[in-house]
Amino acid sequence: MSLVDFFKPIAAPIKREEEQERRFSDQFRLHTENNFPELEGVKIAIFGVHEHRRAGVEDAVSDTNPIRRQLYELHELDTNISLADLGN
Repeated sequence: MSLVDFFKPIAAPIKREEEQERRFSDQFRLHTENNFPELEGVKIAIFGVHEHRRAGVEDAVSDTNPIRRQLYELHELDTNISLADLGN
């Protein structure tokens, strides 16, 4: 069993609201339909968890893309840290 077996790729690329230089999203290695990111040298990895048990909400929808969209819109870090988004 491989690490890729535990994650689903990001459903669709996160679109930027405006094309601007040096966005945080440019620093991420992404898990896409055809590619699982190489994790060698990655310092920080994120992943989405679709979970809402005991939240008191019937038929809750767990969508991690709004969080990703906000994160990716941040300005790029001035440091050279390798980041990965493993999907959900």
